[in-house]
Amino acid sequence: MKRFTKIMAIIMATALIMGIAAISASAANYTPQAGGTTSFNKYLIVDEDAKVPAITFEYTIAPGTAIEPTASTLSVFAGVGTPVVGTAAYAANDTKLTAVAPGDLVTLDSGENYVKKVVNINFESVSFPEPGIYRYILTEKEISGVTGIQYDTQKSKDATAKTRILDVYVTDKDGALAVSSYVLHDTAAAVSKKVVEHDGDRVTDKSDGFVNEYKTSNLEFGKEVTGNQGSKDKYFDFTLTIANALPNTAYTVDITGAEATSVANAATIAANAGQTNASTITTDENGGATVHYYLKDGQYIKVKGLPQAATYTLTEKYEDYTQTSGITTDVSGKTQVYAAPASTATAIGPNDVYVGFTNTKDGVIPTGVLLTIAPFAIGILLFGALIIFFIAKRRRNNY
Repeated sequence: MKRFTKIMAIIMATALIMGIAAISASAANYTPQAGGTTSFNKYLIVDEDAKVPAITFEYTIAPGTAIEPTASTLSVFAGVGTPVVGTAAYAANDTKLTAVAPGDLVTLDSGENYVKKVVNINFESVSFPEPGIYRYILTEKEISGVTGIQYDTQKSKDATAKTRILDVYVTDKDGALAVSSYVLHDTAAAVSKKVVEHDGDRVTDKSDGFVNEYKTSNLEFGKEVTGNQGSKDKYFDFTLTIANALPNTAYTVDITGAEATSVANAATIAANAGQTNASTITTDENGGATVHYYLKDGQYIKVKGLPQAATYTLTEKYEDYTQTSGITTDVSGKTQVYAAPASTATAIGPNDVYVGFTNTKDGVIPTGVLLTIAPFAIGILLFGALIIFFIAKRRRNNY
């Protein structure tokens, strides 16, 4: 009996060793397969009046969560290796598209344009050991210190903001591994067994990337002069201060409603004559700028595409005039009311801003003395003229 037990133990141990060897041999049947590259689209929606901001969107990619198979779904592996994801870099001279190009999954409202970038993901350093679905989480990072950006504005209702799921499909082709497809999803749902190779139509939550919006508004300000002593030729000094805008960015200024250079005249002080009105405002590294503009009666300036949440402050040197904050329609002749600028920094909101100043100068003209003397003066002149006439006539008769 003891001999039999010993023989059985030897047989079982041998079988276990052979089984382990068989499993190891099976696991070694595949040569790990390196991945290739895939890409996704990045859309940035920009107001038609705004320049494209010089900003760069960055992304991270990390392993997703493994999912056990069920009767109707496939198993999903957590992603392996360290794929490298690129960036979406925008520049002020990028071409804005005014209509949606075929195949682009973005929606535009009236007055909106967009710029599309393609971001690559490189899996060439990643080795996939077995057939299966390898899941990764792709996340868009928020840009620190940048105002006016709204993230992931056109995601599906089930998607997590700024996050997409990337599945890499690795298949067995005649005993060798091959990366057959990359599918970007809105959600981390399980994968149905009905999903077959290259059959993307069966994936109901496919995504092609991220849509962000650069939200901006215009700032328009102006000058009107009233009063019987108010000069329509006089230039006034405006100081515009912008803060919390995009750093190192040039903003377009429409000066067609004013003049490129103020003109010297009798009404304008020397300091305000011959001054240039800038057609661009360039912010510093902190997103700030201070610029002077010189306006006379009926002139207006428009700063285009300031990011929402940036702030502005507008002041004016009104000299010996009486300043009224704001411009009414009966004074300007415009349909737009120009509000009074706040005395402190004011945030740019979702609507265009219209502000301005009305300067008034009136004088009392003395009229009583002139009206009293005038009739007597006229009478004396007429009497003198008659005397001269008769004297001249008598002299002619004498000759």
